[in-house]
Amino acid sequence: MHLPEAGQIDDMLADVGLDAEQLFSDVPQPVRRRLDIPEGKPDREVEQEITSTLAENTTVQERPGLLGGGSYDHWIPPETRFLSTRGELLTSYTPYQAEINQGLLQALFEFQTLSARLLELDVANNGLYDGASAAGEACLMALRVGRGTRVLVPEHLPDQRASIVENYVDGAGGTIERIPTDPATGTVDVDALQAMLDDDVGCVHVENPNALGCLEPMDAIGDVTDDAGATFTANVPEVTALGLLHGPGHHGADIATAEGQPLALPPSYGGPSLGLFAARKKHLRKMPGRITGKTEDEDERDAYCLTLQTREQHIRRSRATSNICTNQSFLALMFTVTLGTLGETGFRNMAETNAARARQARQRLAEAGAEIPYADSHHYNEFLFEVPGDRDLFLQRARERGVEAGIPAERVLGHGHDGIVACVTETVPDDAIDTVVETVQEVV
Repeated sequence: MHLPEAGQIDDMLADVGLDAEQLFSDVPQPVRRRLDIPEGKPDREVEQEITSTLAENTTVQERPGLLGGGSYDHWIPPETRFLSTRGELLTSYTPYQAEINQGLLQALFEFQTLSARLLELDVANNGLYDGASAAGEACLMALRVGRGTRVLVPEHLPDQRASIVENYVDGAGGTIERIPTDPATGTVDVDALQAMLDDDVGCVHVENPNALGCLEPMDAIGDVTDDAGATFTANVPEVTALGLLHGPGHHGADIATAEGQPLALPPSYGGPSLGLFAARKKHLRKMPGRITGKTEDEDERDAYCLTLQTREQHIRRSRATSNICTNQSFLALMFTVTLGTLGETGFRNMAETNAARARQARQRLAEAGAEIPYADSHHYNEFLFEVPGDRDLFLQRARERGVEAGIPAERVLGHGHDGIVACVTETVPDDAIDTVVETVQEVV
């Protein structure tokens, strides 16, 4: 670790044309805190001061709510943390002599198997940093394996994830275009998509469930994309939905990704996260990241090794498909233990509980006087609702009663979108839903 000397930080900032405040521009101003700690203060007292400051944070246990928007709170079995911290497995990185760590490699091999089964595709890698960057890599890979430079994404793709995808595609000379949303269903307008498809379209990318909570017409999207000869990529932002839904590969997707955070760890202020990535076998050598394989040693015992590494450090730069070397190995391990503990039945039960509780919450909110857009569409655990009058005042009233009623839609979908995006998982207390319903009744 390098501890900079006096003036070095200022010199580095000056070289790149930034000041210290710009480094924290993504942190909302109301929650920024500059610690005023005198030089030479004992470590014990510094720790006490920081702990006191951190105690001002509010957790989802202290103030539960209907929060989703890309980071989801689910029950993580106690076995996950216990088994994931065993010495045979505990490491964040694959060592450069990877095969010496057989415990981690076996866990990553199992993670790949689970990823491929969930996404219903032939081959999966060790995972990527998060679902959003995995989606960007999927679109980039689609341009490598196919023709054309245009990438079509839904109009309702969240701004944050759309920006990440665009950053990946732009570097490869591609362009992003938006597919109109069907105003009746809150999903991709398939007729409009079909009209946009031509020989210059290299990729059609969608999310299922989408940011409005609606389930996309995946079969129809897959059919028109295949007919046009473009590559179909899909991201699953809420991986627990795959306890009920088929993976994207079942609907014809060539490349699929997912956000694995819900089965690995709590929301944790938005990160860290875990990206799942899978593709058809014919595209194996165009995949980013690394793949662990299973073989036998000279004594015919099971042995695991890194079979494919497509990073420029390992192969010729001209043939590299990614500059990614690390992955979220520890989170992939936690994901694997969680899913293995739940089993197929437990995973399905979790998904069914989420869908049923969200459906009941939508119905109760509608009966209380809220408007539910796209009410006739199939949803998973997320949905949009609107309240009469001042939306921000409604959210504040719910907060004063100890509950977060949801996320303003424009924070998820961008400016021009009204309403509140709400999410109900198995961890949301019944009385939290009761409070939101009662608050709606007050403002009607």
